[in-house]
Amino acid sequence: MQRQVRSWALLPLFFAILLPWLWVYFAFAYGLRKDLPFLALVVTHSGLALVRLGRRSSRRLLTWAGIGCYPLAVALCLLLQNVL
Repeated sequence: MQRQVRSWALLPLFFAILLPWLWVYFAFAYGLRKDLPFLALVVTHSGLALVRLGRRSSRRLLTWAGIGCYPLAVALCLLLQNVL
C-alpha cells in the first residue's frame, strides 16, 4: 500500500516539471507563442511549491490547491491560445 501511495506522490512532479518544459521546448522549436508556455511553467511550479508546502505542514487543503494548479494552468493556457 505504501508503495502505491509513493508512486502517486510522484505524479505531480511529472505534470509540474516535465510537461511545461516540453511545452517551452516545442514553442521555441516550432516558432509558437512563447508567453503561454512560460505562464504554464510559472503556474505549475507554483503549484508544485504549494504541494510540497502542504505536505510538509500536513495541510490537506493547501496540497489540493497545489494539485489544482496543474489543470488550471493547462486550461488557462489552452483557452488563451484559442482567444489570442
